[in-house]
Amino acid sequence: MRNHKLQIINVLLLVLAIAGIARAADLNDIYELLQRELSLYGGTANTDIVKASGYYTIPTGTPDGGLASGTSIWWLTTEHRQRIRQNGYITQLTVHLGAKPAGITHFYFYVWRKDGSTYDRVGYEDVWSKLLAEDTGLATITLDTPILVQEGDYIGGGITASTPSLIWKLASASGTNMRFYMNAAGPDAENYAWDSKSGLAFFVPWHVHIQAPIVVAIGDSIIAGNPPHRSYCEVDTAEDRDSTIAYNLGLLTGYNYQNMGIGSQTTTQIAARFEADVVDLKPKIAVIEGGINDIRNLNASGITLSTFLANWTTMLDLCVSNDITPVVVKILPCSYGTLGGYNQDLQMRDEWNDALVSLCEANYPTAIIVDASEYVGQERPSPGTVPGTVTPGNLWDIQSAYDYDDNIHYNSAGNIQIAQAIADALAEASNTVVGRLSRLERITGITATDANNANTTVSYIHDIVKSGGTGDVNAIKIQQALDSNDINDIKTNVEVIAAQATDPNDKATMAGKIADMWLTNSGGF
Repeated sequence: MRNHKLQIINVLLLVLAIAGIARAADLNDIYELLQRELSLYGGTANTDIVKASGYYTIPTGTPDGGLASGTSIWWLTTEHRQRIRQNGYITQLTVHLGAKPAGITHFYFYVWRKDGSTYDRVGYEDVWSKLLAEDTGLATITLDTPILVQEGDYIGGGITASTPSLIWKLASASGTNMRFYMNAAGPDAENYAWDSKSGLAFFVPWHVHIQAPIVVAIGDSIIAGNPPHRSYCEVDTAEDRDSTIAYNLGLLTGYNYQNMGIGSQTTTQIAARFEADVVDLKPKIAVIEGGINDIRNLNASGITLSTFLANWTTMLDLCVSNDITPVVVKILPCSYGTLGGYNQDLQMRDEWNDALVSLCEANYPTAIIVDASEYVGQERPSPGTVPGTVTPGNLWDIQSAYDYDDNIHYNSAGNIQIAQAIADALAEASNTVVGRLSRLERITGITATDANNANTTVSYIHDIVKSGGTGDVNAIKIQQALDSNDINDIKTNVEVIAAQATDPNDKATMAGKIADMWLTNSGGF
């Protein structure tokens, strides 16, 4: 993908080009579009701090955790829902204090990373003095030095005290997860064999906070990465995060993300947690996937097409009201074997996908639609003895190279293809002539009479660029303003360039120069 700053400049230049082609744009529209694009493409930092570990409510009540005996204890939490969900810097942590015994001397917060069969310490801080300054109960404190972490890192800690002390309420571990711990001396910083230590089916509950991600991906098992990977919102501990859609989308775009997929969920369940699991994480983009479980479990779930569309409406409304760009992933191919209703279900998939697209086109023009069928699907042959008819040209089945061998889920190669489909849709919405014209119209209402008009203006290019048109200096100024993230300087120079178009002919000439710079990244920047 192009350099993000060039993307931002390109959006700005096309705004001016279209203003010259179709009508004079209101500069406030241009300014608002620029702010949105800067934010979407990471040109300005998202300063919101959001939860990135701890998919549960911190329990409160009478303290039953701490030092029951001895003068020190050190632990590592392997509870899957406690794992860190995002790359970035931990700046804050939240813990519930049931008491603040005078005997505590140190309270350490640790982050660990597994390397083979042992663990290396990523960072730590003694936070006891900060906790002492807080009231008893839930306390959120800021670390002195942010700790750089990556998705999948583990949280641990340690306490030293002059006398045994209980200070928090333990949480019950899920499944077979254990809180590994040791007493007495603290662990080595590298190659420490935590898994060989004694374990209890409880853990120390706390949440960590990181700067908000650009992308949150939410959905069912396909987004979560099942079966080989379970998101850190799930109980089970299967792990192969490099194979997930979200991970590979991050590689393709450079965007950081949180994976909020949960296996087996319907769109009703996904919509019910959308505010907590997407909106509260303050992303710029929400990748939303779901629906196959609605259809496969039609009778059990009670979900009809109207319910499916109502669930999507809930999620899309939340995106619009919170300035989140929704990426709508149409229901994916599914090679039914011994499951489900065979061809009838996939016919229903096509009908529901068509209805979803119509919903977006009618009410959510900023939504980006992703159809990954051409990336991972293949045509299902004639039905034979299988009930139901087959639609000609369908892409119902998963290509064998991308099937996880269960006819429903995707292997690593398949997830990479789906991530590519999403990345391509994002690029098309922002980087191509037609895509940008469409996106511009959706966001600002500025309409070009013909998308090809942007291309016809390129005939002006050589003469204008060779003559060193007056826009060059201002383009450099805009680049400098982008480098400093000074939005006011950017706005000022937009006005300067727009003011140079003093009559319709000048405006068309300026549009030609700007359109070429946008199309070719030429013109001195």
